[in-house]
Amino acid sequence: TIYVLALTQGEHKSLEFYPSILLRQPWYDDAQIFVIGLADGYDGAVYLVEEIAREVLEETGGTDILGFLAERQRRMLQIILFILKLIGWILLVILGLLVLAAVVLLFTPLRYRVEAGCGGTLSTLEVDADFRLLFRLVSGKVRYQDETLSWNIRAAWIRLGNQAEAEEVEESIEESLEEAEKDIREEGEKVLENIPAQETEAEAEITEDCEQQGVVEEYKKSPAENSEDTAEKKTAAEKKTAAEKKTTAEKRITAEKKTAVEKKTTAEERITAEKKTAAEKKTTAEERITAEKKTAVEEKTAGDENQPKKRKKAGKARTEPDSMENSDTVQKERNTKETMADKIAGVFKKIKYTFDRICDKIRTLLEKAESVKAFLTDEVHQSAFLKCLAELKKMAIRLRPKRIRGKVHFGFEDPSLTGRVLAGVSLLYPYWGEHICCSPDFENKVLEGEVSVEGSLRLLPAAALGWNLLWNKNVRRTAMDIKRFFLSK
Repeated sequence: TIYVLALTQGEHKSLEFYPSILLRQPWYDDAQIFVIGLADGYDGAVYLVEEIAREVLEETGGTDILGFLAERQRRMLQIILFILKLIGWILLVILGLLVLAAVVLLFTPLRYRVEAGCGGTLSTLEVDADFRLLFRLVSGKVRYQDETLSWNIRAAWIRLGNQAEAEEVEESIEESLEEAEKDIREEGEKVLENIPAQETEAEAEITEDCEQQGVVEEYKKSPAENSEDTAEKKTAAEKKTAAEKKTTAEKRITAEKKTAVEKKTTAEERITAEKKTAAEKKTTAEERITAEKKTAVEEKTAGDENQPKKRKKAGKARTEPDSMENSDTVQKERNTKETMADKIAGVFKKIKYTFDRICDKIRTLLEKAESVKAFLTDEVHQSAFLKCLAELKKMAIRLRPKRIRGKVHFGFEDPSLTGRVLAGVSLLYPYWGEHICCSPDFENKVLEGEVSVEGSLRLLPAAALGWNLLWNKNVRRTAMDIKRFFLSK
């Protein structure tokens, strides 16, 4: 039996327990009972009451069970409120970071630069493009040269692309060059510091040589002259030694730079060879797959052609023994099956089926044409289209490049094609006429010139476009009509 532990209903709150079956009595329907716990059986209830009373006595020194429970509840509420406050601060920080990220993405420009050049043919076309975002935290480069596309994207410390290895080699070469220049500078400073000590040692050596050769007296007679000559010789020797060391250091720097450039060139050649090998492997694999597909199709076609022949041969083999006996019956059955009337009826059925299909397609196209015409002539839809065009024009003006310059000389084998291309390009003359010099050649096939474009892109104009279109009633209604139109089909 389950026993319920609760506080008494009087002024002096104390513990009481009773079987849970008593709660079925009508008196307990509206009674307010402060339940403390549940126990399994009478003994369990007594043990639970003893434990609660002992804990209250140890912590409070009295028997105020209600006050003890109220204090426990207050502490629990404080803990819950602290957890909720902590969760609220965490959510506020996350929301702030999201708002900051949105502001940064909306207002931080994506700067780009594109340079293209061509020496006369498409094989000499070279295109370099790079972009950067968030103070070069995210950057990338794309290059098309020698009919090969290479790209590299860098986000913080993460690198992607097929130029990453070349850039790492280049950075290591630059680091080695900087270290070599630093070592050479330190060695030069040490040489300059050691010049006074070397001068003193040279003087001592000269004095010893003079004493050994018996010219000490002459050396002593004119000490000023000897000291001047010795100083000049010593200075000339030191300058010569310093010049030789400097020349040696410069030669070593030149050799290291040459070695670094050779390493870089070797790495680029190895990367180009690997790219070429990969392209050849890809081309070989595609050719092999194409050949296998072609062979499979030919085998299938040959098998389909041989199957009727085999069936005919088998039928002939089976019917040859009986052909002598039942030749008249077989001939009659063949004549019955392959009558001209059946063939004509089959042809008419095919013609009728084809005609019905053509009529159904024409009917469907007419219905679609009427629906599209009604859709396009609706005033609400036309107003929505004009609004979209106006917003797109505003965004294009805001996102136009800041600087465009270049010179293009082009021509085709057909002079009329050159004229048509020039006419099409001239439509945009108000936008690029002041920046790009375009000269057509109606006699030769040529493509020469250089073009450079620089600018920046922001998400703010696109966000403004989306906001303006979202709050336009006609645009929302047109979008819903387009959705219903495609779903109905």
